[in-house]
Amino acid sequence: MPDLVAPVVPGGRLRDQSQPELFIDELILRPWRSADVPDVVRAYQDPAIQRWHVRTMSDHEAEEWVATWPQRWAAESGAGWAVCDDEGLLARMSLRALDLAEGMGEVAYWVLPEARGRGVAPRALLAMSTWLFVHVGLHRIELAHSTLNTGSCRVATKAGYVLEGTKRQQALHRDGWHDMHLHARVQGDADDTAPGGRLTIVQRDESAPLGTMAAADLGHPPEGVVILPEPSADTGHLDPRAWVETVRRPTVRRLRQRVADNLAQARELGEV
Repeated sequence: MPDLVAPVVPGGRLRDQSQPELFIDELILRPWRSADVPDVVRAYQDPAIQRWHVRTMSDHEAEEWVATWPQRWAAESGAGWAVCDDEGLLARMSLRALDLAEGMGEVAYWVLPEARGRGVAPRALLAMSTWLFVHVGLHRIELAHSTLNTGSCRVATKAGYVLEGTKRQQALHRDGWHDMHLHARVQGDADDTAPGGRLTIVQRDESAPLGTMAAADLGHPPEGVVILPEPSADTGHLDPRAWVETVRRPTVRRLRQRVADNLAQARELGEV
């Protein structure tokens, strides 16, 4: 029996492109690598991560976990990024569930102990959400957490995920059944709470075509380099619905330097 409603996002939207790297402020969201395995094992040794994710990982399990993400990208069943800075791994940000036909995804994340308190999770969540809404075309992204996990509630709220309700006794933890808060963003939500930042999207495949979406022209940007507008003067926050453009550059340092040079030139011209 034919469907009466077309898929929200057509199949192939993910698998037909390489997974992008997302840059917001000093944070880099990149695909997982085999070299990340020791840090993944260490993450699941943390009591807080164990409490809310209800698991540990051996070296072998972490190797398999890292290896599944490219497979899930190809199958369009999920997407995962390692959140890093120049010093190394800070966090995980991912879609634990993805249904392109329905235009829906569900967020999962954790932050290593030494990276907490820096706004890593809300900014990484904003970067991923922006890409998923603008480039992939998802309609709705959900985030669920235990009602006892007040830190995750703050992350969701800061990233503009509205608290929609409570699912009673929805998840089994080691200490019993937990009620879960359900947060969500939908395409077109006003962004009154998301943290400010600059987002750049880099396509890892040098042969991939550049995106064609328009973006704010801050002076004369280097070819292929586009960044989001400054945070709103009214709210002080970045609007994740602003257009972004896929860019490609061989190294992070070169990209950052060229963007910095562009901004300096634009300021001299009085354009920002």
